[in-house]
Amino acid sequence: MASFHRFLRFTFEVEYKFLEIITRLPFPRLLRLFFIFRGVVNFILDRDWRNLLQNHSVREKSANVLSHSKFGLLSITRFISYSLEEADVFCLRSGSLLKNELKDLQKQILDDLEGFPSGGGVLFSCHYGSFTLGILALSSLQRPVFVLGSNVVDSPLLPPSLQAFFHKKYEIMSEYLNGGRILFLEESKRSFFKLLINGSIGVVLADLIAGSHNSSIKLNLFGTTAKVQAGAALFAEKRNMPIGAFLCCRDFLGRPVLKSASLNNYSNDLSCHLQDLFEKILETGNFSPKHWLIADSFWHLSEGD
Repeated sequence: MASFHRFLRFTFEVEYKFLEIITRLPFPRLLRLFFIFRGVVNFILDRDWRNLLQNHSVREKSANVLSHSKFGLLSITRFISYSLEEADVFCLRSGSLLKNELKDLQKQILDDLEGFPSGGGVLFSCHYGSFTLGILALSSLQRPVFVLGSNVVDSPLLPPSLQAFFHKKYEIMSEYLNGGRILFLEESKRSFFKLLINGSIGVVLADLIAGSHNSSIKLNLFGTTAKVQAGAALFAEKRNMPIGAFLCCRDFLGRPVLKSASLNNYSNDLSCHLQDLFEKILETGNFSPKHWLIADSFWHLSEGD
């Protein structure tokens, strides 16, 4: 088992070195085809870099959570979506195709969040579809955008080229965030909240299960109810900051689709508010569970937990 893990780690080391090279090529349409092929291969091999951090089958557990066949089209789509999401930001540096797509998403954000007040606020999303492009589209709000991530990307269990991949990705993202950047929850949580008070936009991924020492709220995502981390939501509620949510994915033709919603006043339970935001987005019918990239992390939860 240990030798297999070392071999798997080696394959990711080689793969991400290759990705760093290939995403510098000025052919975004061809790159997209390559990353679709990569997603299919990873589906067949049940291969995801998070396998280096956990001991379960991403393909099987995702299928269990979303109640579909682990060898069906929905499962294949999940792996393709993950592959394309990793490609998105890198392709921004090499061609105009993604930049034009990003401009369209920025216009959509302005339409959806027209009533979003100036000053600080928190926008929630998920590890879903093309969520990175959705984050970059928030630059149209003309305020610094700070994203609360995790330093799991620096785990010693991950090979150096994969760690470098993420740091390069964050560096490229920062060029589009109006002076904002990616912050790590484990290191910069207080700084993140201070930036919100000073008028910045904060982005938090809402599909992270709360640990035993985390504040939490219940949220139903694609039919699965879980207690998710709630620090940013509680912080915004306490200071009466506006909150919103957004999802972004690619449709059948490969075009990015984004929808967002917001609220400015708190009148009910915070969990209900956050749930309503995501329901407004999902009721458009454009966002299938097949694009939920970390559904497998919810596999041990039963409905209502």
